[in-house]
Amino acid sequence: MVRSIIAVSSIITLQILSLSPVLACDPYLYSGDFEEMLNDGESWEIVLDSMKNSIGYTGQSCFYEFKKYSKKNKSKIPNLYMMMSK
Repeated sequence: MVRSIIAVSSIITLQILSLSPVLACDPYLYSGDFEEMLNDGESWEIVLDSMKNSIGYTGQSCFYEFKKYSKKNKSKIPNLYMMMSK
């Protein structure tokens, strides 16, 4: 009984993750890392390349999610916003 409940809840969770790009690519979790890379002196090209190569659970690129997030939160992550707006 418990195993079947766990199996059903796992299947439902996977379906939700695969249908929701926001859950699949959570820029809130990773944008701070990219901002830190910029603050540490990493070149914009390397940071952009890292962002473009980040893949969500669904196999899609997370780049556009990061772009929307940086625009919305430009006061929290100013370096990332400046880089994304160029």
